Amino acid sequence: MGDLLQRSSGMPAAAPSASDAVTLFVLALSLLYFVFLPIERHHLGAGLLAAEWIGLLGLTLLYARASGRHFLTLIVMVRPSARALAAAVLVGSCAWPAVAIVSEWLLPVPEHVLGELRKAVAPQDGSRGLAATVVLMAVSPAICEETLFRGPILRGLASRMGPKLAVATSAVLFGAFHLDSYRLIPATALGILLGILAYRARSIVPAMLAHFCNNTILIALAQNGLDQRMASLGHLALAIIVAASLALTSAGLSLVYGSSA
Repeated sequence: MGDLLQRSSGMPAAAPSASDAVTLFVLALSLLYFVFLPIERHHLGAGLLAAEWIGLLGLTLLYARASGRHFLTLIVMVRPSARALAAAVLVGSCAWPAVAIVSEWLLPVPEHVLGELRKAVAPQDGSRGLAATVVLMAVSPAICEETLFRGPILRGLASRMGPKLAVATSAVLFGAFHLDSYRLIPATALGILLGILAYRARSIVPAMLAHFCNNTILIALAQNGLDQRMASLGHLALAIIVAASLALTSAGLSLVYGSSA
């Protein structure tokens, strides 16, 4: 388990090790599968909140304490530049059409699966409003998932394999963590973008902001039925949307690449 159980003695803690990163992922995945998913089946909201704040954020806090690291230093919670924040808003707001459309082209999602997702995001019985859904499915993931995946997992992998491969590997782990073959491609693609933002900005804040923007827009689309309208567009219209999405996302990434890493 690398230095997972080592405590510091007043000296600055080194970056997490790759073995720590893998161990944290396995622990988080095990907690999700064996503890939190059964809770979600009985009460979706309670299970999601527990999985995020206890399973992900709580695990990262425990790791920081067990390894003698300062939590905010571990996750690189520092003030980012204005360029990095602008990049986060642009990427988080504009990448989703290309990610969603290309994912659908590569691995179409069955209508009954889409229906279940829509019911989770936009309950028809009025049991959860927009604000509560944003907290549950945008704020919580943006904070808790980024804390673990773009915190010690990304940093730990980068200590062994270099930043590019670490960003890609952490993104694949992020995609696999969703335990859904239909969400593997979009979650992995999003994970790559979030990893680039976190690494290039030297701060986890842009990744959190982009994650929040992405999820909030998807929630708003589902709440208003706009995702179904988008699915009815022709191939030419979808191709134009993908091109525009990629152009704006590239513009966002160029902002963060303009700062030194």
